[in-house]
Order: sequence, then structure tokens, then C-alpha cells
Amino acid sequence: MKTTTSVRGGIYPSTLYSYLASYKSTYGFQSTERLTGKRFPYTHELLAATSGTSTCPFCAKVHDKLINDERYGLVYCLCQVLELINDTGNILNAIRSKVSPVSLEELKAWGLPDERKSLHEAVSAAKNFIDDPSRWLVLSGNTGSGKTHMLMSIANTFGPYALYITAGDFERIAFQSLRNGVFDQFIDLLENAPFLLFDDWGSEHGKDFVASKFRAVIDYRYARWPQLPVAITTNRGAASMIDYDDRVASRFMERDKVNIVQMTVKDHRERGAA
Repeated sequence: MKTTTSVRGGIYPSTLYSYLASYKSTYGFQSTERLTGKRFPYTHELLAATSGTSTCPFCAKVHDKLINDERYGLVYCLCQVLELINDTGNILNAIRSKVSPVSLEELKAWGLPDERKSLHEAVSAAKNFIDDPSRWLVLSGNTGSGKTHMLMSIANTFGPYALYITAGDFERIAFQSLRNGVFDQFIDLLENAPFLLFDDWGSEHGKDFVASKFRAVIDYRYARWPQLPVAITTNRGAASMIDYDDRVASRFMERDKVNIVQMTVKDHRERGAA
């Protein structure tokens, strides 16, 4: 029998995924996008329940936080989960990088057979992370190989529960928040975001300071593995990752906890792909 585990007032993603499986057969729930209003039954009723103006169709009460699920024990009701997702999304919007409305299905293979195979394997790894984010994901490959497209697709699937941030924005906001006296709050958001999706790790310019702060974020989340999932992209190969930051690289190379995918795809723009 499981109970929920909370962090900073929210729910650990791995716990969320485990007990939401119990609703799947009855309500057709398949992924977090159902909680953001896409094809999810009772959406309007759930929204009304979170505002205290209606009865939740799941817990049958107004704004009741816990229900006793026969399969997973005492868990948060979906109306509370929805409220937590909305609150989390509003907080993370302050530092979230812009995400294009893309999906994994839109990513078409290109290049030689080995390149096409590599791209298919990377897409499969991204889908596996969406289905079970407890194992971290590292997408390594050349510029223009589709890594950012995949990471944005993951962000779109997880919706407001995911913090997608580029290395450039991370660096810019880090120095800006330092000047404004809110640096600790910025790092706290990165450490505790339900899903951290970091794009283009290893391209930061202020290496010593910025890299050390990202290292601290990864150490924090690693110590709580698998409760706080991470997915990153990088242009660096294994040797270059170690040279850039051997401690973070060692975290990313633990095969039992991280799925690291080395893509061998050339820049699609060199081949005239869209």
C-alpha cells in the first residue's frame, strides 16, 4: 500500500504516476496532458471543485485532498492534483523558457539508415521517459539533430508541471537573480520543479559559477532520485561531458538511473530538411 510523498507542497512525479495508473481503466487516463484539459473527462467539474463551487466527481466532496484508493491506499484526489499542477505552473512560468508547440510525432527521420535508426532510438527513449520518468534521460548529439524538438515535446506532454529551461536562460536568470537578491529562490525552483528539462547543458559561458550552481541542482535532485526526474540535451559526447564537469557527468552516466542516448544524426539543415 502506497502513500503520497510531498515536496514543497506538491507531489513527487513518480508517486503521482504510480497511483494515477489506478484511474486508467475506469477514466481512460493515460498521461499528465489529461490533467491540463486535453481529452480528460470531468475537466469542468474538476476545475469547479478546486474553486470550491462544485462537488468533485472523484472524491465526491468539495475540495477534499485525500481519498482511499483500493489499489494504492491513501492518495491525493485528482481535484487536488489539478490544483497543484496549476499552482506549480504559475510559479514556474516566471523562469520557464519559451516552448514551441511541437510533438514527437512531428519529428521525421532523415539521413542515412544509421542516422535514421539513431533518431528512432532517441524518439523511443523520449517516449519511454514520458511513460516512466523515474529514469533520467540524457540526449547527446550534434546541433540540429532534433534534441531540442524532443525535449520541447516532453515539456508539452507534461504541461505546467515541467520546467523547461535553456542553458542560456539559466545563465541569464542566474546572474539577474543574483543582482536582484533572489538567487536562492531561483535555485530552489530548479531543485524542486517536478520535472526539470534542461536544454543544451555544457554550452554555458560563465563556466565556473554557472556550472557549480547547476551541479548543486543536480546533486539535490540526484539525492532524491527517482522522485525528481531530469531530462537534458547536450552537444557534448561522453569524454567532453567529463572534461566539462566530471561530477555531473558521473551522475548522467549511471546506467541504472539514467538513459543516456548518443545520437549520430547530422544537422538536418545541412540536408535541407524542414
